[in-house]
Amino acid sequence: MFKTKLNVFRILVFFAFAIGIYFGNFQFVLDSSLGPNVIALSLVLDLVVWVPLLYFFILVRSGSGKSSFMPLLVSVGVFTSLRWAPQGSFLSPIKEFYLYFLLALATAVFVWFFARFLMGWKRTADLSGEQRVIALAQRTAGKGNFASLIQAEWLTIYYGLFTWRRVTTADNQESFSYHHKSGSPAMLIFLSLFQIPSLCFTHIIFHSMSPVIAMVFTVGHIYTLFFGLSQAMAIKHRPIFVKDGKIRVRCGLMFDFDLPVSEVNRVEDISGFDLLEKQEGRLEINMLGHSNLQLVLNQKFKVPLMAGLSKSVDTLVLGLDDLASFKQALRREGLV
Repeated sequence: MFKTKLNVFRILVFFAFAIGIYFGNFQFVLDSSLGPNVIALSLVLDLVVWVPLLYFFILVRSGSGKSSFMPLLVSVGVFTSLRWAPQGSFLSPIKEFYLYFLLALATAVFVWFFARFLMGWKRTADLSGEQRVIALAQRTAGKGNFASLIQAEWLTIYYGLFTWRRVTTADNQESFSYHHKSGSPAMLIFLSLFQIPSLCFTHIIFHSMSPVIAMVFTVGHIYTLFFGLSQAMAIKHRPIFVKDGKIRVRCGLMFDFDLPVSEVNRVEDISGFDLLEKQEGRLEINMLGHSNLQLVLNQKFKVPLMAGLSKSVDTLVLGLDDLASFKQALRREGLV
């Protein structure tokens, strides 16, 4: 618990410094009487250099942040510096051609990935369903955090659009469902009764304030609605597997990793009441509070979350529809 609080404190400290640096430049530097070159230099040093360095020293070195986010911070700093650099500064020549450069770079990247997509589409013709989506994402984007992000988004589209008439039945031998008691129907009802009316209401409210803000919130709201529908379909069609000495842990579109059965120390029954007491190192992988099984691990296990983020845990909480069959499958795989 102390380590978690310390990581949160580090994150808050970084954001406080970053917001202060950006605010200071926009509030005091840009409106000052300093020369154009001094203002431009201040923007570059503060936004392109200091913010990424603070992120590295405060978060990356302590293990609270991923180094893969540093290029993003540098890119944001470069874009902001060029966007607000005063005329007549040493950044002016770059500023004039920067947008054209970004456009050309974006076009080249798009053409490159589209070509890889077409080649991947042809080479994965013998696959179908989720297997083809995953293989296509890997052939298009390679491996790494970006490929994982592409794969997650394509799976969202696949389950949100193409699986409504599909029927998936767990055999309770190797595959195990978790959606009958998970609240998947409740999620669909909630999305229908709340999300769609609130989408219209939110758009009307923010449109009177700012059309741009209204559009941003509307796009985000629509994506949330679509992701919710995809998640509701995925938890029906992506069961948990126990085979080949591994547990394939999933919760719809969230999580997706293999846990070796040898990593499990013991299996315990658990209820929602038991989970009221927070426990450091415990991760609940369930839907809407449906929990009935706790896997206590031998040691810390790194669980991938999303966008390259992960969390080290020593206890996993699941919710299975057929708990007895799941336990039998674990015993067949060698768990005592």
